[in-house]
Formats: sequence, C-alpha cells, structure tokens
Amino acid sequence: MARAPDDDLDWDEIVAAMREARRQSRGYATSWEWAPNPKLVELGVTKALAEYLASTEDLSWTSLEAISDDPPDALLVSSRGLRVGVEVTEIVDPKFVAWHRHKKKLGLSYPYHWAPWDEDRLRKSVERSILTKDEKLSERHHLFDQTFVALFTAEPAIDLTLARAAIQNLMIDVNYIDRAYLILSYDPSVDKREFPQGIAALRISLQRD
Repeated sequence: MARAPDDDLDWDEIVAAMREARRQSRGYATSWEWAPNPKLVELGVTKALAEYLASTEDLSWTSLEAISDDPPDALLVSSRGLRVGVEVTEIVDPKFVAWHRHKKKLGLSYPYHWAPWDEDRLRKSVERSILTKDEKLSERHHLFDQTFVALFTAEPAIDLTLARAAIQNLMIDVNYIDRAYLILSYDPSVDKREFPQGIAALRISLQRD
C-alpha cells in the first residue's frame, strides 16, 4: 500500500511545537511571527522578498541563510554569485505589543484592539527605521555586493493603500543601503500580476550620498 507523504511525521512533536509557539506568541500583529525563534521570522521575510524579486525581476537565487554575526540578518546568493546582505526589521507599535502580552500573561479575556496608523506616522517610522539600519550597516556593508533592508509589518491598520500613500513621495538619503522594501502580510486580495505570491513588497526610494 502506498504511504501518505506525512506518514513519518511525529504529530505529537508537531502539536507540542504548535502549543509552545502559541504560549510564547505575543498575541498581536502575529502574521509574521514564528515563535519561539525570531531568526525564522527574519528568514521568512527574506524568503518572501527573494520570491518577489525572482518573480518581478527575473532574479534567480541559489541560497538563503541566516547570518549569526549580524548585521545584516540574512544572506542571499544569486545564480550569478551576487552576495546580498538583508537586514530585517519590524514596524510595529511596541506599546500595543506590551499591552497584549500583559493581558495574555494575566489570562484575561479582552477585545482585540490595534494601533492607529496614518500616512504621516508610517512615513516617519519607515524613515527612522531605514536611517537607523543605514548607520548599523556602516561597518559591515563592504562584506557584501549589495545590502538590502526589509521592513515588514503585520499591523492590522496598515494596508496596501496606506502603505503606498505613506512612501509615495518619500526619498531617504543613505550611505550604505542599496535597496529598501516595505513588506506587508499575505493578502489573497492583492493583484497577483503585481505581487505573485500575495505578499506586497513596496520599494522605498533611496538616494546614496
């Protein structure tokens, strides 16, 4: 008799891992959250960006790996041997994360509230994050052919319309970053001709000094 592909899976181990992830989850803006290992989040975001670039720019990647001695957080290697360091950071309201964690710790039942975001707040957050990462990459950018920054968010109030408007007229002066993207959570309603994987990745305009 043919065996199902998952016959060899240890379901007790899988269920235990899922329960542990749920236990450690912060309970807010969790679309990109793979608790308890934050490194998996960085790799997941980098993988989403790599797939988007492969689909839209015909780039082919041969490997993706975490960098223990970061920054940056991950290394992408193209089929042409191009080494791209990817620094990953999240845009999230830390006060709302702390609030949800506190409620969860106390075991309280509460309605799900999310942080308010508008164009101005998101624009400032994007600019601040990129400038911080640009400074952080100053001592290691020379180890790579290019350095990218991937800003990701699962904030419920940040949708594609708001994200586009926030970065539309944004131009950030940098010294070490070659590209930067704002990456949203998976959304089945986005135009697959623009975002084939269903994950919006918006390029942020940079100007190298």
